[in-house]
Amino acid sequence: MSPEKLLGIQERSRWSKAEKSIRKALAKDSLNPEPAYLLALYYFHPSFSTFNVDSASAFQHRAVRLTGFHDRGRKPVPDTVSLRRLRVRIDSAAFERAKEVDSEEGYQFFLDRFGLAAQRPVAIELRDEMAFLKALKGNTSGSFQAFITRYPASHRRQEAQDRMDKLLYEEETKDRRLSGYVRFYDTYRDSPFRSLAEKNIFEISTASGEHQAFQRFLDRYPQSKWSGRARTVLFEMLQAGILSEAHAPWMTDSLRQQEKLNDSYWVAVRKAGRYGFIDENGTEIVAPRFENIPEEYRCGGIRDRFLITSQGLLARNGSIFWPGNISESRELGLGFVLIASDSGRVVVHEAGFRVGPDGLQDALIIANRFVGLKKNGKWAIFSLVGRPLLPFGFDEVATLDSLIQLTKNRKRILTTPGRIGRIAEGSDFREDFVFDETRKWGEQHYWVRNGVLEGVVDANLNFLIPLDRQLLRKTSFGFLSTKSDRMFIRGIRHLEDIPYRSVTEQAGWIRMKDASSRNFLYDKGFGWKKEGDSVWFQGQIAFLQSVDSVTAFLPSGQKVSFARGATYQLKEYRDVAAWIILEEKKRKWVVDAESGVRLFGAEFDNLDPVSGSVFILTRGNKRGLMQDNGKVLLPLEYDAIVPAEDDSYSLLKEKKFGWYDARSNVLIKPIYDRNVRPYNKTFRLAYKEGGYGFIHPDGKLVGNYSWEDVQYWNDSVAWVKKSGQWQLVEIQTQRTKLDRIRKFTHISDSPLEKITLVQQDHAYGVISSTRGVVVPIQYTDVLNLGSKEVPLYFTERHIAEAGISVVVYFDRHGKVVRTQAMETDEFEKIACGN
Repeated sequence: MSPEKLLGIQERSRWSKAEKSIRKALAKDSLNPEPAYLLALYYFHPSFSTFNVDSASAFQHRAVRLTGFHDRGRKPVPDTVSLRRLRVRIDSAAFERAKEVDSEEGYQFFLDRFGLAAQRPVAIELRDEMAFLKALKGNTSGSFQAFITRYPASHRRQEAQDRMDKLLYEEETKDRRLSGYVRFYDTYRDSPFRSLAEKNIFEISTASGEHQAFQRFLDRYPQSKWSGRARTVLFEMLQAGILSEAHAPWMTDSLRQQEKLNDSYWVAVRKAGRYGFIDENGTEIVAPRFENIPEEYRCGGIRDRFLITSQGLLARNGSIFWPGNISESRELGLGFVLIASDSGRVVVHEAGFRVGPDGLQDALIIANRFVGLKKNGKWAIFSLVGRPLLPFGFDEVATLDSLIQLTKNRKRILTTPGRIGRIAEGSDFREDFVFDETRKWGEQHYWVRNGVLEGVVDANLNFLIPLDRQLLRKTSFGFLSTKSDRMFIRGIRHLEDIPYRSVTEQAGWIRMKDASSRNFLYDKGFGWKKEGDSVWFQGQIAFLQSVDSVTAFLPSGQKVSFARGATYQLKEYRDVAAWIILEEKKRKWVVDAESGVRLFGAEFDNLDPVSGSVFILTRGNKRGLMQDNGKVLLPLEYDAIVPAEDDSYSLLKEKKFGWYDARSNVLIKPIYDRNVRPYNKTFRLAYKEGGYGFIHPDGKLVGNYSWEDVQYWNDSVAWVKKSGQWQLVEIQTQRTKLDRIRKFTHISDSPLEKITLVQQDHAYGVISSTRGVVVPIQYTDVLNLGSKEVPLYFTERHIAEAGISVVVYFDRHGKVVRTQAMETDEFEKIACGN
């Protein structure tokens, strides 16, 4: 049967017989390709129910294989062109069938059975698309992983990989806890989201703001991209004194250099129309390159960590870490700055990162652990590395020692840094300590009130005194609670839960009266409790009266007893010594309040201690001086005795002044017109005959009484004033060292050295009490642009004829470190005050 005849059959009965006939021929000669070809046509005829693309394809393949074995001389063979055409038609039909199914399985079936079809590339693309859609529907890392595994060469592979990486990251870290981010970071080392996990590890692990947290991060991740930021935050804590150098193994050479830069002040300089900065040694730190700087910088002594310039905010390392037009900046601490610029206010860190949005109203550092930001009238809290912790929703934020107080709707919420830090890991912020009013009471204790209820909490938000209807008062021993006219002591265990009618404390004592009106005295230092008829305090001493005696209890634990009704006085000296004065038979006895020992007895009206061992005695209008051993230092004959210094006393008698040195027991008799003044250990200043003169401790005059005023310069040379001008005069020889000084001003005035700006006629200079001339007295003006401790002198010599000013900078040692010649308009742009 020929192909044409076969395809011309229209009746179903004949079609069935044709199949039988072809199969007989195939059975008769299994190597003949023609029956196989006819069967392929038979199954590929769409008019009959026997149509089967798969069967047609199988027999077509068989016919193709058999054509290579058939004896062409015996019987005609279907030509390759016919077979190829049939193949194309079968492949097309199979592909159309796959498109009708339009599923991953359908296209894969086509590819498995019709692998050489011309539609293979399109089928692969369609199969991959259907598989990708299935993965999208599953939308899990597993679904995309399965897609990549099955079809690694798909054009959708990279997109699937990207989605798988993202979903894997989200699935592994969905609880937003530190452990999940750490696990992901350690497990998926090739993931593009590993850096995001690392960022979250850094932010969450340091959210508490504790320096230990930053140190742990550096120990665990020393090579992290965030390690630099961690070191910078720790460095700022070191600068703020939150941790010590001993706890800074993370310090780098660059940070040590930064530390040196922070320790020095800067001074503005100007050259070629630009401003720059030098340090206290005159070293140029930032070369002149700024068109403008704030006027106050011209006066030197700049210790700001961040400087406003025409180019932006300048860091101490010389870099512009926030460029732009800065109108204002305020250091918040820990390296943070609130900047006002054209785009609004923003908080940035010296390391270059910003915290929160722009458009801020205010900002502050909270408990040295967090950053508070205010926007639209509400405050929010961020971590020290910029992670949001509490949203904008609070009216006020304040620090109470280690507690944090948030105000919302006039209610005060107390919380701890630990609670806020845990928010970064998904913990809810609990507002369970909410009060109407709070107040700091001593170290780590806080009084709280809700309505009529009062209580006390500690730094861990534990109630030391639960809320109750009570009035609380802070005391040195703890707290005093008043309920229904009864007082209860809180803080001394064996005195608690006992109702008292009154409780009073003073120094180390507590006086109590119970419900039965019994009086008690309690010593906090020694822990004893005594009962008596009455208890009272004077200064550091407590008195207990019982029956017919009075006992004075001393801070040392000693006690002094005397008869009830005895006349006594209590005298104290600067809380370091005290004495009880008892009157017996017209004499008064002085008793050491610490030891209880009687020191001496004498007749006097009053006694005033002027040291721990010397007293001024008064009888009538006369005064004398006595030691605690009863020795008379000065008899009772002076009108006034005034303590001076080093156990010395100024004396007044019959309107004349004298001096007494108790250490050397040397008396200068009262013969002078004004108070004798000490100059140093060798000389005193006495006023007589209309002027001051120098006298030795024994009263011997050096020179004459010829000076209008005298001021200390050093032990051998003094400032003296005569005829309205000052001179430096050698005391012993009275020889003039420097004269014609119209005025002088001390730049620094320490016991070791005085540094003074002087004006001699119309010239200025600087001299030292130990080193002599520091800046020659020859300049039109001299300014100290440094500090008192480390001065840097800006000097000007104006040359009017040339219209220029020669500016010379001197360091603290008087060394010239910078010299410039400036025209008048340039000079006015650098001189302080212009």
